[in-house]
Amino acid sequence: MIDKHLMEQIEAEMPKIPLADQPSREQWHKYYEDVEAQKEEMAARYEEKCRLRRIAAVEKEHKRQLHGKSLKTLLIEELSQHDETWEDVLYTTLKTTQLEEKYLDNEGIAHPFLLWTENRVYTVTTNDCDDTWIVSLPRNIQMNDEGFI
Repeated sequence: MIDKHLMEQIEAEMPKIPLADQPSREQWHKYYEDVEAQKEEMAARYEEKCRLRRIAAVEKEHKRQLHGKSLKTLLIEELSQHDETWEDVLYTTLKTTQLEEKYLDNEGIAHPFLLWTENRVYTVTTNDCDDTWIVSLPRNIQMNDEGFI
């Protein structure tokens, strides 16, 4: 819906040219609608750009927190998020030397692995940008009538 007051303001500011050469009211309405559509599109692009910047900032902070830590330290941090400790580890496919390697921004977690505790399985995952991080899943996934719990 076009604001009547705004249309009156636009019409008042229109140059006084011969009536035959002036845009019609419909043309002005179309122009106004086009401008509004452009403003909405620009606002949507700005919001998307802001969203992507926030994501990039979070990822940058995440990498900063990980940088220089050993894989074992990262695993201990992930274990602690699930109320587990290094002593709870039953088995891992990682060698001791791999556990001591440092996490670097441009390399990520270099070795695919599995690590088991009594309750969870830990592994490395990656996204489309080749960023890597540690994730875990419950070992004993329970089922209900609709699928996984």
